[in-house]
Amino acid sequence: MSSDQFFAQKWSNTIGQFNMLSFGSKNPGIVLQGTPKIFADLRVWFFIHILPKLKTELEMLFYKTNKQISDELKSLVWETILEKAELDGPGFSEDYNQYLTLDKNVNVDIDESIIIWHLATEICFYTDNDINAGLDHKRHVIKEISHYMMYILALCPFMFSVGSAKVTFQKSFCYIQADLLSWVVLGSPMPNAIETLKIRLSDRTTYPEIEPDNGEVVKERLWGFNFLPCAYAVAQKLREKEEQKWDILIKFWVENLARVATLRQGNNHAQQLRKGGEFLSHVWLLIEHMDLKEKFRVPLPVPQQGEQTLP
Repeated sequence: MSSDQFFAQKWSNTIGQFNMLSFGSKNPGIVLQGTPKIFADLRVWFFIHILPKLKTELEMLFYKTNKQISDELKSLVWETILEKAELDGPGFSEDYNQYLTLDKNVNVDIDESIIIWHLATEICFYTDNDINAGLDHKRHVIKEISHYMMYILALCPFMFSVGSAKVTFQKSFCYIQADLLSWVVLGSPMPNAIETLKIRLSDRTTYPEIEPDNGEVVKERLWGFNFLPCAYAVAQKLREKEEQKWDILIKFWVENLARVATLRQGNNHAQQLRKGGEFLSHVWLLIEHMDLKEKFRVPLPVPQQGEQTLP
């Protein structure tokens, strides 16, 4: 069976997309080419002045889009799962928390990790200058899955089966939006917004509570629910990997897509599949079929005296 045959069952072949930075900076997103200027300007005005007056949950719906899932992403998930079936050991290529903190006593929950890596992915996507055709292809697949995972967290938090998922998103968004709205001109194109964000985050006076430590990430960077400085630190560590950073990001997103798929009870995924289902539920079915569920489970750390956690 091929990836196309597996993922074709009763499914719309589309996935939701949500960009936390676009939402936070009130960026209306892509305007279709050929749209008359008066309508494009009206759309920007609507996003900046009308949408923020709605409740957050309703406002988010206007920033959510649907995207035809690429054959590249389906093949990537399929090949990754098959590869894990042939290998011993866990389903994760490495301990991704090493990019967040050097302190092994810091526990980062999956919902927190998704937000941090989503922000880091956006920073990498818009600030990378070493682009060639092969890398550009990888970047767009990474962005596709990053936006899908943020869509699941923001608009379908029940799929995480983590009680704190909705609260984590809401609290972190409040911090991120406060910073973005004070730094970025409303409705700015995303490349401009990211450049401003990069300048502010690289300025050590922006977050004076966080002491510099020769470029390494320490537990103080995991500061409350404001994940922007931590995301910037992750992006900086990935830059040190040069072109390898895109392979690291691909592995992170595919492997954590599989991890999130295993969090929810199978009967809930089965209910989704009867209606066509989320892409996440199809990933779960593949993992279940290959008997790989345990590979993508991350054991909870054993609490130690003085252990630090994200508040």
